[in-house]
Amino acid sequence: MSVSCFLIPFQPDEWETTKSDLKINPSELENALLEKWPETIIYSEDARTTELLLWRFNHKGGIGRLLSLMDDNQIVTLGIDDYNFEFIRWYRSFIHEKHPLFFTCSCYHESYYLQILESTTESDLEQYYSR
Repeated sequence: MSVSCFLIPFQPDEWETTKSDLKINPSELENALLEKWPETIIYSEDARTTELLLWRFNHKGGIGRLLSLMDDNQIVTLGIDDYNFEFIRWYRSFIHEKHPLFFTCSCYHESYYLQILESTTESDLEQYYSR
């Protein structure tokens, strides 16, 4: 079973009733990714939208899994590995603090999620995911 994880700007258990005004500018995200991880490979996929970004980044000698900015420019999907824990913490600093950020995975019930704060550690993420 493949597990997809998500970074979203609203509580996962309120997705049907809650909206966010967060809109990620794909160009800004692309530039920030390349600044942080210069070896990032970014794919522009225009099958659904010209603003969908897919990227793979090298880190600590390995290649991270594919991540993507969904076409709503709010939600990031990602696989789960150690590279992505660092990415999640970095992404929290990329998103303006007025926007909440939550981490959830398809293998869990929507009421089980982790709010990502500036103080969230990679250990917090590992604990959440290893439940």
